[in-house]
Amino acid sequence: MDIYSQSHVFTVALMITRIVDGRCNSLENPGTTLHPGLIVFGRGPANSKLFFLDGGVLQATASILSGGAWSVQLEAVPGSHSFCVCTSSGEVSPSWEVTIDALARVCPPNVKGVRSVDPFDR
Repeated sequence: MDIYSQSHVFTVALMITRIVDGRCNSLENPGTTLHPGLIVFGRGPANSKLFFLDGGVLQATASILSGGAWSVQLEAVPGSHSFCVCTSSGEVSPSWEVTIDALARVCPPNVKGVRSVDPFDR
């Protein structure tokens, strides 16, 4: 009887798994938000260096943990974004499209004793 240990190698695909905005709303792909503070979560090959790109331009670097998880926090400018990640081995994730709505209707807070005027009422 031949008894030996087989090592199992599991390949984890590099990908963005979730994006939440500054109000903890999960964004669809493609998604739109009024809140530019984003946290991007994903998975990838353990113990690798991650490069976070927006439209092909490097925005941040991070380390993929030993369990394969990673996250990046950023402030996105208003407009359209195409986020993806890559590793130094050349693996690239599918993109995740997000629009930060710069023309969103945001009314100023109502201060006690002062009547708030909505700049969009005409």
